[in-house]
Amino acid sequence: GGVLMTADKVYQFHEIEIHLNACRSMQEVKHLLLSMCHAYQKEAEEVSPYSHVVRTVLSYISRHCSNVDLDIREIADHVHLSAAHLGMLFKQETGRTMKQYLNDYRLELAKRLVAGEHFKMADIARMCGYASPGYFAKVFKTSTGLTPVEYRKKRCE
Repeated sequence: GGVLMTADKVYQFHEIEIHLNACRSMQEVKHLLLSMCHAYQKEAEEVSPYSHVVRTVLSYISRHCSNVDLDIREIADHVHLSAAHLGMLFKQETGRTMKQYLNDYRLELAKRLVAGEHFKMADIARMCGYASPGYFAKVFKTSTGLTPVEYRKKRCE
């Protein structure tokens, strides 16, 4: 609804610039932004349909998806569960396996980056965790029916 509540303040999104301009030092800016980020995180956790473990996995994937070698075992180690148990829990809560989720996440990130025109395809492949630009192009075309270059051109029309 455009409102973010913290312990000490209520922020309406259209007023954030006013709050930032009222800061007299970079320390105050930092404090303001951190309090808003913490409030947003708390709000997101309250409305999330997922458990803390699954939210941690989703966050870990978003931060480490550029790692070509990212796998279920590494993610399970991060949350201190066995890969089998975490896989079952993740599938139960999300309806997808972690591998499916990781592949889908990488592809959606790639689509956003390709559409943006700011990066070379090889850089996008690397940032999204694909082993090579050729493999990235193959996966992208299989999913979208277009090569990354065709997708970019079509999005820019």
